[in-house]
Amino acid sequence: MTDSPVCQYTSMPVYQYTNYRKEVLMAEDELKTRIIEYVKNSKKKVAARDIADGLGLEHRVAKKAISELVNAGTLEFESFGGATFIKLGTE
Repeated sequence: MTDSPVCQYTSMPVYQYTNYRKEVLMAEDELKTRIIEYVKNSKKKVAARDIADGLGLEHRVAKKAISELVNAGTLEFESFGGATFIKLGTE
């Protein structure tokens, strides 16, 4: 059996994520790209849960990828009285 690269988000092989018994094929870079595109194309403010549901991801996977994008400056968190939304960063 050959060793395949492991995803840092889910500890699963890079080519496969499991989401409630269905498989979604994407790599880490594609995941981040899809999150950025989802935020760009959204007509309203989006929360991490909205992104996860919209892309069919587990919430913990989406939150970890979003946090990395925020740390890189690509996305920003925006809070309004306890509700936290995600928007595109200034960089």
